[in-house]
Amino acid sequence: MLMRRLPVILILTVALGTAGWLAASAVPVILAAGTGILGAWPLLAPREPAAASETGSGWHWADCVTSLRLGMLLVVIAAIAVHPGPGFGWLAVAIAIPMLALDLVDGLIARATVTTAAGARFDEQVDATVVLVLSAALVPLYGTWYLISGLAHFAFRAGAAIRPAWRAELPPSWRRKTVAAFQGPLLLAAGSPPGLAVPAFGWVCTIAAVASLLVSFALDIRILERGRAAEVNQA
Repeated sequence: MLMRRLPVILILTVALGTAGWLAASAVPVILAAGTGILGAWPLLAPREPAAASETGSGWHWADCVTSLRLGMLLVVIAAIAVHPGPGFGWLAVAIAIPMLALDLVDGLIARATVTTAAGARFDEQVDATVVLVLSAALVPLYGTWYLISGLAHFAFRAGAAIRPAWRAELPPSWRRKTVAAFQGPLLLAAGSPPGLAVPAFGWVCTIAAVASLLVSFALDIRILERGRAAEVNQA
């Protein structure tokens, strides 16, 4: 059910974003409406029978929060687009803070209710998209190298397409969760008015975000490669 509804969410996202760019003065209004649609639509759409929830399938409350975060990201993009200067204005920061906080909320809801593989993938892709958008917005300030932070997840997925070892399931890791959780706040801080007012603070945030992410991915790849090597040796 989730995968059938996901294309509709993506279509709404693209449509609202395009409309916003074509009518720059109306961007915040259009995308604010988009937030309401994306957040409320899963609640208004027909739900699967209760038995589906018991089996861990279908659309759940955590997925509603994730779709709301996706809608809020549209508003953040609009706020960045209409901001006259570099980085993030206070409007974008004010919207991005609750958007990032909701990432914790949907995780808590998922653990307290039902967690599905499709819902987890949806949440992961939204997280990666948030990081990509924020890092891309910081390129004019810190350079194209900063896209490393936004493209790392997608590069890893692309690598998994040609490297079978990377497709294995990784064990749970607080290190991985912590690094992922701090990416958004670090990126936001780097481009916020305080980050622009104190360049050293902004650079510390950018370097911390990129370095921690690269180290985390390197450790995960080592785990995956060692697991693959162990399988080969056992064979």
